[in-house]
Amino acid sequence: MFKAADLLAQGRTAVAEASDRGLALRMMGGIGILARCPSAESAPLARDYNDLDFFGLSRDSAALIKMFKELGYTAENRFNSLHGHRRLLFKADDDQHVDVLLDHFEMCHKLDLRARLEIDAETLTLADLAITKLQVVEANDKDLTDTVALFADHDVSEDAEVIDSGYIAKICANDWGLHKTLTNSLERMSQYVATLEGISHDTVAARLKKMAEQIDAAPKSRRWKMRARVGERAKWYELPEEV
Repeated sequence: MFKAADLLAQGRTAVAEASDRGLALRMMGGIGILARCPSAESAPLARDYNDLDFFGLSRDSAALIKMFKELGYTAENRFNSLHGHRRLLFKADDDQHVDVLLDHFEMCHKLDLRARLEIDAETLTLADLAITKLQVVEANDKDLTDTVALFADHDVSEDAEVIDSGYIAKICANDWGLHKTLTNSLERMSQYVATLEGISHDTVAARLKKMAEQIDAAPKSRRWKMRARVGERAKWYELPEEV
């Protein structure tokens, strides 16, 4: 395991260096949430961190490889040569791993985040950080605690300065599968948060409920309605493989 403060400092160094070079790079994952959530620094939401996760653009792939090498990381050359249009992997001398997703976030669901990187300076937006956690079908304890930290520290509203429920509701209104997974996750989160001590259960529960209600209330597209007819008879998510 690595010290959270050290990983966060490394993440911020990489983002600042990328900015100096005119490259779009944002922290995501656990360290990205730690950067935005003071509650993730202490119990019951503090946790161990094993790696650094970033999001960037495929057009910058070669420049990002060069940058991370110059920062002292070792590129996973074979993987990057095969998958460098959508994902890059690096490793530090202490076996710390760096994962850079490009253009699309692809796990249980596929999200196009190319137009989202200019909204915030260091990390993905709070809404995008929330989606990347809520879209996990088989969430582990780290996913759950990270999500609680987001909703404990940030309000839910149609505003990019907080967790933008309008944006999340809009993309769910065009994707029945994502809608299904996120609403399932929000229900699971409501049950999970009740088991934790040392946080405001009522505040988090109210924000989770507000998010779920706004997702359900948003007018649905024709595409959403057609997929809804099939429902759970067809699988609506993928289970990602470990690299």
